[in-house]
This record gives sequence, C-alpha cells and structure tokens, in this order.
Amino acid sequence: MSSSRKLRNPADIRTLFWLCWLVYGTSYLGRLNFSSAMVPLLDSGALTSVAAGWIQTAYFAAYGIGSLVNGLAGDRAHPRTMILTGLAGSAAVNALFALLTTAGDGGAASGVVASVGTFLPILLWGANGWLQSMIWAPIVRIFAVMLTPRDKLDCCINMVSSQVTGTLASYVFGAILLAVFPVESLFWMPALLLAGAAVAWVAVFPRLTARTGAFEKTVSVDAPRTETGKSVTEGTMKSTNKGRNKGTVAFLLTAGFGFLVFPALLHGTLKDGLVAWIPAFLADRFALSASSVLMLTTAVPIVNLSGAYIARALYRRTGERVERSAAILFLAGSVGLAVTTAAGSDAVMLSGMLPTLLLQCASIAGLAAATAAMMAVNSLLTAIYPLKFERSGRVSTVSGFLNALGYAGAALSMCATGSALDAVGWTGILALWTALTLLTSLAAFAGSLKVVSRREASPVDRPQRPTRPKEGSPRP
Repeated sequence: MSSSRKLRNPADIRTLFWLCWLVYGTSYLGRLNFSSAMVPLLDSGALTSVAAGWIQTAYFAAYGIGSLVNGLAGDRAHPRTMILTGLAGSAAVNALFALLTTAGDGGAASGVVASVGTFLPILLWGANGWLQSMIWAPIVRIFAVMLTPRDKLDCCINMVSSQVTGTLASYVFGAILLAVFPVESLFWMPALLLAGAAVAWVAVFPRLTARTGAFEKTVSVDAPRTETGKSVTEGTMKSTNKGRNKGTVAFLLTAGFGFLVFPALLHGTLKDGLVAWIPAFLADRFALSASSVLMLTTAVPIVNLSGAYIARALYRRTGERVERSAAILFLAGSVGLAVTTAAGSDAVMLSGMLPTLLLQCASIAGLAAATAAMMAVNSLLTAIYPLKFERSGRVSTVSGFLNALGYAGAALSMCATGSALDAVGWTGILALWTALTLLTSLAAFAGSLKVVSRREASPVDRPQRPTRPKEGSPRP
C-alpha cells in the first residue's frame, strides 16, 4: 500500500489505536486469570505446584509456537479474521475452564484434580495460548501498514499501557472476585469481556480498513498508473513481496538479529514466568492471603508502564543499537532481582534484623524493577524493532519470531520453576534468575560490539544509495 493510503485523520488514528488497545488489554484478562486462581487452588489442594507449572507451561509453549506460526501467517492472512478468531476462541476456552472448575460434587478442587489426571486443563490452557498468539503480531502489522512512520511508532509504544492495564485489571478484579465469588468467577468474567471485545472488533475495524484499502488484494481500476501501464498499488505490492520471496528460514538467518536470540529467550523467562509466579512467591515467603497478595502485586504492572518509554528513549540514545539497549536493560533487571533475592532469603527473614513490612516492600520493588526492565526489552524486540521490516513485508514475521522465543523461555521457566521449587526453594530460584540475567546482559553487550557497524534491518529494508559506475564501464 502506498503512503498516500495511510490513515491521516487524527480521529481515525485514535479510533484504530483505542480499538487495538481494547482488544489486546482484554486479552490479558483471559491469560493471567489462571495465575490469580493458582493461589486458592494450591491452598485447597486442588493442584500441586508441579501440575500448576505444567498448565502454565502448556500455555506459554502453545503461545510461543503459535507466535511463530501465526506471525508468519499474519503477513499473509487478513488481520481482521486472525484477531477475531483469537478473541472468540479464547472466550470459549475460558468459559470451558470455568465449567471445569465447577465439575464434581466437591466444587473446584475435585473438578480440577480429577481433570489433571486426564490432562484436560493442560490441553485447554494450551489451546488458550495458541488462540491468544493470533492477536499481537497482526496488531503490529496493522500499525505498520495503516499508519505513517511517526504514528506507528507512537502507537506501538503506547500499546504497552494496554498490557499494563490488562495485567492490573486482572489482579484487581481477581482480588475482588475471590473475596466475593467462587474461583470459577475468575474465568467467567474474562470470557464475557473477550466476547464483548470480539463484537467491538467486528463492528469497527472493517470501517477503518475500508477508508484506506489496507489488506485488500485486488487492484482498483481507478488506481494511478505509471507510464508502463502498471498501477502504483500493483508496483507497491510487488515491492512488498520482494522480501517474502526469500524463504522464511533464509530470511531469519540473514536478517541480522542472531545476537537477539538468547536475550529474547530469557526476557520471556522473566517477563511472563516471573509475573506468573509473583503471587505464589509472596504468599509463600510472607504468609499472605490470596486477596492480599493480588492487591500487593498491583504495584508491579504500574511500574511496568514505564518500560516501553524507557525502551524508546534508550534505543534512540544508543543510536538504534538494539543489542546494546538490551544489555543495559538486562543489567538493570539483574539488580532488581538481586534486591528481591536478598530481601526474600531465609537468612535475612530468620535473622529478624529488618521489619517484615520493609522486606515485603523491598521484594515488591525489586520485582517491579526487574519486570519493568523486561517489559522494556519486550517493547524493544516485539514492537519497535520489527517496524524496520515494513518494506520487506515481514513485520508480523519478525515480531512473531521474537515473541515466540520469549514465550519459549516463559514455558521453560514455568516447567523448571514448578519442578525445582520444592528442591531449592525461592532463594535458589531467584539467585538463578539473577545470574542468568547478568550473563544475558554481558552476552548482549558482546553482541553489540560485533554489530556496531551493521544496520539491523534486512537488505530489503536498507536504504539504497546510488552506486558509482565501475572504471571502464560505459556511462549512461
């Protein structure tokens, strides 16, 4: 699509942004609700930590694989269909999970325990992960295709507030619902809200695309034509498909972000794995009730709101060197985790030298700093950086690939944390995360030294400079 077909009316741009904001923010209610339900289910004996870890692992593994597959599909399929499928499907899965928790005479506990033996909740929550992976990469593509360079960057950055608001709403609503209603209400509410978001998406998005002709494969007979008779739109489509003609594997190997693979893996371990286990960590270390834990953890997403803006400022400050920006952010994350490790260690808590309230605040502050740094890395890798690939038509592919790596790391974190928790305790888990974060910072910095003179986009995305004719060659 040519630049003349971008949305330029401020009202249309705001409508598109807030529609995508609503869709993605609501999706968080249907993914983090299991983390809120995990504490009462563990306390009641309905789930073991290993079973809960595997259910979370299924989600993140499916989301990771789905991010890759749906990221590739997102550069070809219509985003309207993909996002609608993700919203409606996730609503259905949450409704089924609500019914699952009420199965049996014993209520939630007996229902989940009986089903864990047949892996039904694992399969269901894995399906939820796949369906939710159909939402983010198409949104990034929508911004890249329908908006001007400045507007698309601003929208991608501001979309982080939808993640933070969704996370915050999940914790707040979770605390309120648990105080008044049974645990299955944590799944009924997101199911209804996701269904409502799907209706809003179908009602509004087609009207916006109709004004730009975005994502339409047909070429209008009224489109401007060049001297050779080809339409401008047709030429633009061929230019966009130039990057797609290269095989996906070949593209990923030559696109120039090999040094981002390990940072992408580990940031998912912390951004999603850490957030998922925060309620269980606070409840275990400080003997807090489920509703109190959820209210305390609301501080984490509020601080996370700063992550995207830190990422944008740092990215510009480092001359758009994504590896160096990631190195600084991982270093900040390791400091936050070190604070949490010290405040929550057995030695410090048993010594009685510091008040429990102070240790709680230090733990929350350290976790908030670490997750804010990882939110910044997430914005850097899955929102800002993929915009470089608009000309090659690979925005969704790059965003999906890096997002897939993040969720692969989150899946490993869920499985490893649930299995190792009984063996090494929270002190050992946090110490390991701190060490890995510091090592990733060093690896990313080393990678930035190797790519300092290389542009970070694919050859198709690099601006072409006019070349001088070789000596002895005929001049025009």
